[in-house]
Amino acid sequence: MASSFAGPRDSGGGVPPDVQGAAGPDHLLVMLNTVFVAQRKSDGNDLKSWSPDAFWRPVSGGDLLFDPRVLYDPLAGRWIAAIATEGVFADPAILVAVSDGDDPTAGWTYRKLAVGGGNYGEFPLVGFNARWIVVTSNLVSGSTGYLAGSAIWAIDKDSGAVSRFTLGSPGFPLAPAATFDAGEPDEVLLQPRPSTGGSGRANLFRLVAEGSGSPALAPAKVIAAPAAWLDSPSPLESLPQAGSTRRIVSDQDEFSSVCVRHEKIWAVQTATIPASAAAPLHTAVQWWRITREGALDGFGRIEDAAGSTWLAFPSIAVNAEDQVLIGYSVFSGNAFASAGYSVSTECGGDAALSAFHVLKTGEAPYERLDGAGHNRWGDLSQTVVDPDGARLWTLQEFAASAGAGGSRWGTWWGGFAESAGARAGVCVAVPAAADPAAVGRPPR
Repeated sequence: MASSFAGPRDSGGGVPPDVQGAAGPDHLLVMLNTVFVAQRKSDGNDLKSWSPDAFWRPVSGGDLLFDPRVLYDPLAGRWIAAIATEGVFADPAILVAVSDGDDPTAGWTYRKLAVGGGNYGEFPLVGFNARWIVVTSNLVSGSTGYLAGSAIWAIDKDSGAVSRFTLGSPGFPLAPAATFDAGEPDEVLLQPRPSTGGSGRANLFRLVAEGSGSPALAPAKVIAAPAAWLDSPSPLESLPQAGSTRRIVSDQDEFSSVCVRHEKIWAVQTATIPASAAAPLHTAVQWWRITREGALDGFGRIEDAAGSTWLAFPSIAVNAEDQVLIGYSVFSGNAFASAGYSVSTECGGDAALSAFHVLKTGEAPYERLDGAGHNRWGDLSQTVVDPDGARLWTLQEFAASAGAGGSRWGTWWGGFAESAGARAGVCVAVPAAADPAAVGRPPR
Protein backbone atom coordinates (compact mmCIF):
# COMPACT_ATOMS: atom_id res chain seq x y z
CA MET A 1 0.00 0.00 0.00
CA ALA A 2 1.52 3.32 -1.10
CA SER A 3 -0.77 5.70 0.84
CA SER A 4 -2.94 5.40 3.93
CA PHE A 5 -4.53 8.37 5.68
CA ALA A 6 -7.77 9.67 7.13
CA GLY A 7 -10.69 11.11 5.27
CA PRO A 8 -13.41 13.15 7.02
CA ARG A 9 -14.81 11.93 10.36
CA ASP A 10 -18.29 12.13 11.77
CA SER A 11 -19.01 15.41 13.52
CA GLY A 12 -22.47 14.37 14.66
CA GLY A 13 -24.12 15.63 11.47
CA GLY A 14 -26.05 12.51 10.56
CA VAL A 15 -26.15 8.97 9.24
CA PRO A 16 -25.51 7.29 6.93
CA PRO A 17 -22.48 9.11 5.50
CA ASP A 18 -22.91 7.62 1.97
CA VAL A 19 -19.15 7.42 1.48
CA GLN A 20 -18.01 8.82 -1.87
CA GLY A 21 -14.54 9.93 -2.96
CA ALA A 22 -12.55 10.19 -6.17
CA ALA A 23 -9.00 10.93 -7.28
CA GLY A 24 -7.96 13.63 -9.73
CA PRO A 25 -4.51 14.73 -10.90
CA ASP A 26 -3.69 16.59 -7.68
CA HIS A 27 -6.71 16.19 -5.41
CA LEU A 28 -8.85 13.67 -3.60
CA LEU A 29 -12.45 14.86 -3.42
CA VAL A 30 -14.75 13.43 -0.74
CA MET A 31 -18.51 13.98 -0.85
CA LEU A 32 -20.54 12.77 2.13
CA ASN A 33 -24.06 13.56 3.26
CA THR A 34 -22.56 15.80 5.94
CA VAL A 35 -19.56 17.50 4.32
CA PHE A 36 -17.56 17.84 1.08
CA VAL A 37 -13.75 17.98 1.40
CA ALA A 38 -10.97 18.45 -1.14
CA GLN A 39 -7.72 16.86 0.08
CA ARG A 40 -4.19 17.08 -1.28
CA LYS A 41 -3.49 13.74 -2.91
CA SER A 42 0.13 13.54 -1.82
CA ASP A 43 -0.52 13.61 1.94
CA GLY A 44 -4.27 13.86 2.59
CA ASN A 45 -4.15 17.41 3.99
CA ASP A 46 -7.48 19.23 3.73
CA LEU A 47 -7.46 22.06 1.19
CA LYS A 48 -11.10 23.14 1.17
CA SER A 49 -14.38 22.02 2.70
CA TRP A 50 -17.97 22.90 1.88
CA SER A 51 -21.33 22.04 3.31
CA PRO A 52 -23.53 20.26 0.75
CA ASP A 53 -25.88 23.25 0.88
CA ALA A 54 -23.06 25.66 0.01
CA PHE A 55 -21.76 23.52 -2.87
CA TRP A 56 -25.19 23.02 -4.45
CA ARG A 57 -26.60 26.50 -3.69
CA PRO A 58 -26.41 27.66 -7.35
CA VAL A 59 -29.05 25.11 -8.30
CA SER A 60 -30.69 23.69 -5.15
CA GLY A 61 -32.72 26.62 -3.85
CA GLY A 62 -32.32 25.42 -0.27
CA ASP A 63 -33.83 21.98 -0.88
CA LEU A 64 -33.17 18.92 1.28
CA LEU A 65 -30.09 17.21 -0.20
CA PHE A 66 -29.08 13.55 0.18
CA ASP A 67 -27.24 10.66 -1.54
CA PRO A 68 -24.16 12.47 -2.97
CA ARG A 69 -22.06 10.89 -5.71
CA VAL A 70 -18.70 11.88 -7.24
CA LEU A 71 -16.35 10.55 -9.94
CA TYR A 72 -13.38 11.88 -11.87
CA ASP A 73 -13.68 11.36 -15.62
CA PRO A 74 -10.15 11.04 -17.07
CA LEU A 75 -11.51 10.98 -20.63
CA ALA A 76 -12.73 14.56 -20.20
CA GLY A 77 -10.43 15.78 -17.41
CA ARG A 78 -13.45 16.78 -15.32
CA TRP A 79 -15.10 15.88 -12.02
CA ILE A 80 -18.75 14.75 -12.04
CA ALA A 81 -21.00 15.15 -8.99
CA ALA A 82 -24.65 14.36 -8.38
CA ILE A 83 -27.10 14.48 -5.49
CA ALA A 84 -30.82 13.91 -4.90
CA THR A 85 -33.32 16.45 -3.62
CA GLU A 86 -36.92 15.95 -2.58
CA GLY A 87 -37.66 19.44 -3.86
CA VAL A 88 -39.00 21.21 -0.77
CA PHE A 89 -39.13 24.50 -2.68
CA ALA A 90 -39.29 23.12 -6.21
CA ASP A 91 -40.05 19.95 -8.12
CA PRO A 92 -38.03 16.89 -7.01
CA ALA A 93 -34.83 16.56 -9.02
CA ILE A 94 -31.41 15.01 -9.34
CA LEU A 95 -28.76 17.73 -9.35
CA VAL A 96 -25.62 17.31 -11.46
CA ALA A 97 -22.41 19.35 -11.49
CA VAL A 98 -19.37 19.11 -13.77
CA SER A 99 -16.13 20.87 -12.86
CA ASP A 100 -14.79 23.52 -15.22
CA GLY A 101 -11.32 21.95 -15.03
CA ASP A 102 -9.35 19.38 -13.07
CA ASP A 103 -9.24 21.50 -9.88
CA PRO A 104 -12.35 20.69 -7.80
CA THR A 105 -11.85 23.80 -5.64
CA ALA A 106 -12.41 26.04 -8.68
CA GLY A 107 -15.54 26.49 -10.82
CA TRP A 108 -18.38 24.08 -11.52
CA THR A 109 -21.28 24.08 -14.00
CA TYR A 110 -24.64 22.94 -12.62
CA ARG A 111 -27.88 21.54 -13.97
CA LYS A 112 -31.12 20.14 -12.60
CA LEU A 113 -32.72 16.92 -13.89
CA ALA A 114 -36.43 17.02 -13.08
CA VAL A 115 -37.91 13.76 -11.77
CA GLY A 116 -41.62 14.40 -12.43
CA GLY A 117 -44.52 11.96 -12.57
CA GLY A 118 -45.49 12.50 -8.94
CA ASN A 119 -42.24 10.84 -7.86
CA TYR A 120 -39.02 11.89 -6.20
CA GLY A 121 -35.58 10.47 -6.92
CA GLU A 122 -33.31 8.58 -4.54
CA PHE A 123 -30.07 6.61 -4.70
CA PRO A 124 -28.68 8.32 -7.82
CA LEU A 125 -25.70 6.63 -9.48
CA VAL A 126 -23.24 8.12 -11.98
CA GLY A 127 -21.23 6.70 -14.87
CA PHE A 128 -19.64 7.91 -18.09
CA ASN A 129 -18.12 6.94 -21.39
CA ALA A 130 -16.40 9.04 -24.06
CA ARG A 131 -19.73 10.43 -25.29
CA TRP A 132 -22.09 10.73 -22.31
CA ILE A 133 -22.39 11.35 -18.62
CA VAL A 134 -25.05 8.90 -17.42
CA VAL A 135 -27.08 9.41 -14.23
CA THR A 136 -29.68 7.00 -12.87
CA SER A 137 -32.11 7.19 -9.99
CA ASN A 138 -34.73 5.14 -8.23
CA LEU A 139 -38.18 6.65 -8.63
CA VAL A 140 -40.21 6.74 -5.42
CA SER A 141 -43.94 7.48 -5.48
CA GLY A 142 -44.68 10.68 -3.57
CA SER A 143 -48.11 9.30 -2.59
CA THR A 144 -47.29 5.72 -1.54
CA GLY A 145 -43.57 5.89 -0.71
CA TYR A 146 -42.92 2.72 -2.74
CA LEU A 147 -40.50 2.27 -5.63
CA ALA A 148 -42.21 3.15 -8.89
CA GLY A 149 -39.37 2.48 -11.34
CA SER A 150 -36.02 3.85 -12.44
CA ALA A 151 -34.91 6.85 -14.50
CA ILE A 152 -31.85 7.11 -16.77
CA TRP A 153 -30.47 10.42 -18.04
CA ALA A 154 -27.73 10.53 -20.71
CA ILE A 155 -26.05 13.95 -20.99
CA ASP A 156 -24.10 14.55 -24.20
CA LYS A 157 -20.66 15.85 -23.21
CA ASP A 158 -20.34 18.03 -26.32
CA SER A 159 -23.81 19.48 -26.82
CA GLY A 160 -25.23 19.21 -23.31
CA ALA A 161 -28.38 17.59 -24.75
CA VAL A 162 -30.21 15.35 -22.27
CA SER A 163 -32.00 12.12 -23.17
CA ARG A 164 -34.23 10.42 -20.59
CA PHE A 165 -35.44 6.83 -20.29
CA THR A 166 -37.86 5.47 -17.68
CA LEU A 167 -38.23 1.86 -16.60
CA GLY A 168 -41.21 0.62 -14.63
CA SER A 169 -41.46 -1.61 -11.58
CA PRO A 170 -39.66 -3.23 -9.79
CA GLY A 171 -37.33 -0.25 -9.98
CA PHE A 172 -34.18 -1.77 -8.50
CA PRO A 173 -31.11 0.50 -8.78
CA LEU A 174 -29.46 0.69 -12.20
CA ALA A 175 -25.70 1.20 -12.00
CA PRO A 176 -24.03 2.91 -14.99
CA ALA A 177 -20.38 2.06 -15.60
CA ALA A 178 -17.29 4.23 -15.37
CA THR A 179 -16.05 3.38 -18.88
CA PHE A 180 -12.30 3.88 -19.39
CA ASP A 181 -12.09 2.52 -22.95
CA ALA A 182 -12.00 5.71 -25.02
CA GLY A 183 -13.15 3.88 -28.15
CA GLU A 184 -16.17 2.22 -26.50
CA PRO A 185 -19.32 3.76 -28.10
CA ASP A 186 -21.84 2.19 -25.70
CA GLU A 187 -22.56 2.69 -22.02
CA VAL A 188 -23.60 -0.33 -19.95
CA LEU A 189 -25.75 -0.46 -16.83
CA LEU A 190 -26.25 -3.36 -14.40
CA GLN A 191 -29.24 -4.20 -12.23
CA PRO A 192 -29.86 -7.15 -9.88
CA ARG A 193 -32.66 -9.43 -11.03
CA PRO A 194 -34.46 -11.04 -8.10
CA SER A 195 -36.40 -14.25 -8.40
CA THR A 196 -38.51 -16.44 -6.17
CA GLY A 197 -36.39 -18.27 -3.63
CA GLY A 198 -33.32 -16.05 -4.03
CA SER A 199 -31.33 -14.13 -6.59
CA GLY A 200 -28.93 -15.51 -9.15
CA ARG A 201 -29.12 -13.24 -12.18
CA ALA A 202 -28.45 -9.69 -13.36
CA ASN A 203 -29.89 -7.44 -16.07
CA LEU A 204 -27.33 -5.89 -18.43
CA PHE A 205 -28.69 -2.79 -20.17
CA ARG A 206 -26.88 -0.86 -22.89
CA LEU A 207 -27.15 2.70 -24.17
CA VAL A 208 -26.21 2.71 -27.86
CA ALA A 209 -25.75 5.66 -30.22
CA GLU A 210 -28.30 5.96 -33.00
CA GLY A 211 -27.42 7.41 -36.40
CA SER A 212 -28.13 10.90 -35.10
CA GLY A 213 -25.79 10.36 -32.17
CA SER A 214 -28.64 10.32 -29.66
CA PRO A 215 -28.71 7.34 -27.29
CA ALA A 216 -31.18 4.48 -27.45
CA LEU A 217 -31.78 1.99 -24.63
CA ALA A 218 -31.37 -1.59 -25.83
CA PRO A 219 -33.42 -4.37 -24.18
CA ALA A 220 -31.85 -5.98 -21.13
CA LYS A 221 -29.77 -9.11 -21.47
CA VAL A 222 -30.12 -11.51 -18.54
CA ILE A 223 -26.86 -12.89 -17.16
CA ALA A 224 -26.99 -15.94 -14.91
CA ALA A 225 -24.52 -16.40 -12.06
CA PRO A 226 -23.16 -19.83 -11.08
CA ALA A 227 -24.44 -19.43 -7.51
CA ALA A 228 -27.53 -18.10 -5.75
CA TRP A 229 -27.93 -15.70 -2.84
CA LEU A 230 -30.54 -13.72 -0.93
CA ASP A 231 -30.98 -10.04 -1.71
CA SER A 232 -30.58 -9.12 1.98
CA PRO A 233 -30.54 -10.73 5.42
CA SER A 234 -33.58 -10.62 7.65
CA PRO A 235 -33.68 -8.63 9.80
CA LEU A 236 -31.68 -5.95 7.99
CA GLU A 237 -29.95 -5.04 11.27
CA SER A 238 -27.78 -8.18 11.11
CA LEU A 239 -24.11 -7.16 10.87
CA PRO A 240 -22.25 -8.20 14.07
CA GLN A 241 -19.79 -6.07 16.03
CA ALA A 242 -17.69 -6.39 19.17
CA GLY A 243 -18.49 -4.52 22.33
CA SER A 244 -22.23 -4.21 21.68
CA THR A 245 -25.26 -6.44 21.35
CA ARG A 246 -26.72 -3.95 18.86
CA ARG A 247 -26.13 -5.10 15.30
CA ILE A 248 -25.70 -2.86 12.24
CA VAL A 249 -27.98 -2.52 9.21
CA SER A 250 -26.74 -4.63 6.31
CA ASP A 251 -26.33 -3.83 2.65
CA GLN A 252 -28.72 -5.19 0.03
CA ASP A 253 -27.59 -6.73 -3.25
CA GLU A 254 -27.81 -3.68 -5.52
CA PHE A 255 -24.92 -2.88 -7.85
CA SER A 256 -23.51 0.56 -7.08
CA SER A 257 -19.99 0.21 -8.50
CA VAL A 258 -19.41 -0.85 -12.12
CA CYS A 259 -16.47 -0.17 -14.44
CA VAL A 260 -15.40 -1.08 -17.97
CA ARG A 261 -11.75 -1.69 -18.80
CA HIS A 262 -10.35 -3.44 -21.90
CA GLU A 263 -13.82 -4.50 -23.04
CA LYS A 264 -14.60 -6.24 -19.75
CA ILE A 265 -17.37 -5.15 -17.39
CA TRP A 266 -16.53 -5.44 -13.69
CA ALA A 267 -19.06 -5.09 -10.87
CA VAL A 268 -19.53 -5.89 -7.19
CA GLN A 269 -22.46 -6.36 -4.84
CA THR A 270 -23.24 -7.64 -1.36
CA ALA A 271 -24.69 -11.16 -1.34
CA THR A 272 -26.41 -12.78 1.63
CA ILE A 273 -25.51 -16.47 1.67
CA PRO A 274 -28.47 -18.65 2.82
CA ALA A 275 -28.12 -20.61 6.06
CA SER A 276 -27.10 -24.25 5.74
CA ALA A 277 -24.79 -26.70 7.44
CA ALA A 278 -22.04 -25.80 5.00
CA ALA A 279 -22.59 -22.05 4.86
CA PRO A 280 -24.01 -20.24 7.91
CA LEU A 281 -25.96 -17.08 7.14
CA HIS A 282 -23.57 -14.21 6.44
CA THR A 283 -22.88 -11.54 3.85
CA ALA A 284 -20.12 -11.74 1.27
CA VAL A 285 -18.70 -9.44 -1.40
CA GLN A 286 -19.55 -10.85 -4.80
CA TRP A 287 -17.71 -9.79 -7.97
CA TRP A 288 -18.64 -10.22 -11.63
CA ARG A 289 -16.60 -9.95 -14.84
CA ILE A 290 -18.65 -9.82 -18.04
CA THR A 291 -17.53 -9.59 -21.66
CA ARG A 292 -18.59 -6.70 -23.84
CA GLU A 293 -21.03 -9.06 -25.57
CA GLY A 294 -22.67 -9.93 -22.23
CA ALA A 295 -21.19 -13.35 -21.43
CA LEU A 296 -20.11 -14.14 -17.88
CA ASP A 297 -16.30 -14.26 -17.91
CA GLY A 298 -15.57 -14.48 -14.19
CA PHE A 299 -17.41 -14.63 -10.86
CA GLY A 300 -16.25 -14.97 -7.30
CA ARG A 301 -16.88 -14.22 -3.65
CA ILE A 302 -14.83 -12.67 -0.89
CA GLU A 303 -16.16 -14.26 2.28
CA ASP A 304 -15.59 -16.03 5.54
CA ALA A 305 -17.30 -19.34 4.83
CA ALA A 306 -17.45 -20.06 8.55
CA GLY A 307 -19.86 -17.12 8.87
CA SER A 308 -18.16 -15.25 11.72
CA THR A 309 -17.02 -12.32 9.57
CA TRP A 310 -19.50 -10.43 7.38
CA LEU A 311 -18.40 -8.27 4.43
CA ALA A 312 -20.61 -5.62 2.86
CA PHE A 313 -20.82 -2.24 1.05
CA PRO A 314 -18.26 -3.04 -1.69
CA SER A 315 -16.84 -0.97 -4.55
CA ILE A 316 -14.41 -1.89 -7.35
CA ALA A 317 -11.83 -0.37 -9.68
CA VAL A 318 -9.55 -1.82 -12.39
CA ASN A 319 -6.39 -0.10 -13.60
CA ALA A 320 -4.72 -0.04 -17.01
CA GLU A 321 -2.72 -3.16 -16.09
CA ASP A 322 -5.94 -5.04 -15.23
CA GLN A 323 -5.11 -5.07 -11.53
CA VAL A 324 -8.31 -5.07 -9.46
CA LEU A 325 -8.99 -3.41 -6.11
CA ILE A 326 -12.19 -4.07 -4.15
CA GLY A 327 -12.90 -2.13 -0.96
CA TYR A 328 -15.61 -2.92 1.61
CA SER A 329 -16.60 -2.88 5.29
CA VAL A 330 -15.73 -5.76 7.66
CA PHE A 331 -18.01 -6.83 10.54
CA SER A 332 -17.43 -9.47 13.23
CA GLY A 333 -18.57 -10.21 16.76
CA ASN A 334 -14.87 -10.31 17.66
CA ALA A 335 -13.95 -6.93 16.14
CA PHE A 336 -15.12 -3.36 15.83
CA ALA A 337 -16.51 -2.43 12.39
CA SER A 338 -13.47 -1.98 10.13
CA ALA A 339 -12.46 -1.09 6.59
CA GLY A 340 -11.14 -3.86 4.34
CA TYR A 341 -9.91 -4.56 0.84
CA SER A 342 -8.91 -7.28 -1.60
CA VAL A 343 -6.47 -6.75 -4.44
CA SER A 344 -5.41 -8.93 -7.37
CA THR A 345 -1.74 -9.36 -8.21
CA GLU A 346 0.27 -10.81 -11.05
CA CYS A 347 0.65 -14.08 -9.11
CA GLY A 348 -2.81 -14.51 -7.73
CA GLY A 349 -5.07 -13.18 -10.48
CA ASP A 350 -8.71 -13.90 -9.71
CA ALA A 351 -7.73 -16.17 -6.83
CA ALA A 352 -6.09 -13.25 -5.01
CA LEU A 353 -9.46 -11.53 -4.77
CA SER A 354 -10.70 -14.19 -2.37
CA ALA A 355 -8.31 -13.02 0.39
CA PHE A 356 -9.46 -10.11 2.52
CA HIS A 357 -7.21 -7.63 4.27
CA VAL A 358 -7.73 -4.83 6.77
CA LEU A 359 -7.28 -1.22 5.64
CA LYS A 360 -8.29 0.50 8.89
CA THR A 361 -9.23 -1.21 12.15
CA GLY A 362 -12.36 -0.15 13.96
CA GLU A 363 -11.78 1.83 17.15
CA ALA A 364 -14.99 1.42 19.18
CA PRO A 365 -18.49 -0.08 19.21
CA TYR A 366 -20.88 1.70 16.85
CA GLU A 367 -24.46 2.77 17.49
CA ARG A 368 -25.78 5.66 15.39
CA LEU A 369 -29.52 5.50 14.84
CA ASP A 370 -31.32 7.07 11.90
CA GLY A 371 -34.76 8.65 12.00
CA ALA A 372 -36.38 5.22 11.88
CA GLY A 373 -34.38 3.96 14.85
CA HIS A 374 -32.05 1.74 12.81
CA ASN A 375 -28.30 1.43 13.43
CA ARG A 376 -27.25 2.67 9.98
CA TRP A 377 -24.00 2.18 8.10
CA GLY A 378 -22.96 2.88 4.52
CA ASP A 379 -24.87 3.05 2.26
CA LEU A 380 -21.85 3.03 -0.07
CA SER A 381 -18.10 2.95 -0.40
CA GLN A 382 -15.92 4.15 -3.26
CA THR A 383 -12.97 2.60 -5.10
CA VAL A 384 -11.46 4.41 -8.09
CA VAL A 385 -8.53 4.57 -10.51
CA ASP A 386 -6.07 7.45 -10.43
CA PRO A 387 -5.92 9.52 -13.64
CA ASP A 388 -2.43 8.06 -14.20
CA GLY A 389 -4.20 4.78 -14.97
CA ALA A 390 -2.05 2.84 -12.50
CA ARG A 391 -2.70 3.78 -8.88
CA LEU A 392 -5.88 2.50 -7.27
CA TRP A 393 -7.66 4.27 -4.41
CA THR A 394 -10.38 3.19 -2.00
CA LEU A 395 -12.30 5.28 0.53
CA GLN A 396 -13.90 3.16 3.25
CA GLU A 397 -15.88 3.62 6.44
CA PHE A 398 -14.88 2.37 9.91
CA ALA A 399 -16.20 2.73 13.48
CA ALA A 400 -14.24 5.64 14.94
CA SER A 401 -13.54 6.34 18.59
CA ALA A 402 -16.50 7.84 20.43
CA GLY A 403 -16.91 11.61 20.65
CA ALA A 404 -18.83 13.83 23.01
CA GLY A 405 -22.07 12.78 21.33
CA GLY A 406 -21.33 9.05 21.44
CA SER A 407 -20.55 6.70 18.55
CA ARG A 408 -19.00 8.06 15.38
CA TRP A 409 -18.10 6.81 11.92
CA GLY A 410 -14.83 7.68 10.20
CA THR A 411 -13.49 7.36 6.66
CA TRP A 412 -10.06 6.19 5.51
CA TRP A 413 -8.15 6.36 2.22
CA GLY A 414 -5.93 3.58 0.92
CA GLY A 415 -3.78 4.20 -2.17
CA PHE A 416 -2.28 1.22 -4.01
CA ALA A 417 0.54 1.83 -6.49
CA GLU A 418 1.17 -0.37 -9.49
CA SER A 419 3.96 -2.76 -8.56
CA ALA A 420 7.31 -2.80 -10.30
CA GLY A 421 6.62 -6.45 -11.02
CA ALA A 422 3.58 -5.56 -13.10
CA ARG A 423 5.63 -3.26 -15.32
CA ALA A 424 8.40 -5.84 -15.69
CA GLY A 425 6.11 -8.84 -16.06
CA VAL A 426 7.49 -10.38 -12.86
CA CYS A 427 5.25 -12.40 -10.55
CA VAL A 428 4.67 -10.70 -7.18
CA ALA A 429 3.43 -12.67 -4.18
CA VAL A 430 0.02 -12.07 -2.65
CA PRO A 431 0.35 -10.51 0.84
CA ALA A 432 -0.83 -12.59 3.77
CA ALA A 433 -4.41 -11.90 4.80
CA ALA A 434 -5.02 -10.34 8.18
CA ASP A 435 -7.08 -12.28 10.71
CA PRO A 436 -10.28 -10.22 10.93
CA ALA A 437 -11.13 -11.74 14.29
CA ALA A 438 -7.98 -10.19 15.76
CA VAL A 439 -8.57 -6.72 14.35
CA GLY A 440 -9.90 -4.08 16.70
CA ARG A 441 -10.48 -6.65 19.43
CA PRO A 442 -11.86 -4.92 22.53
CA PRO A 443 -9.91 -5.14 25.78
CA ARG A 444 -10.95 -7.85 28.19
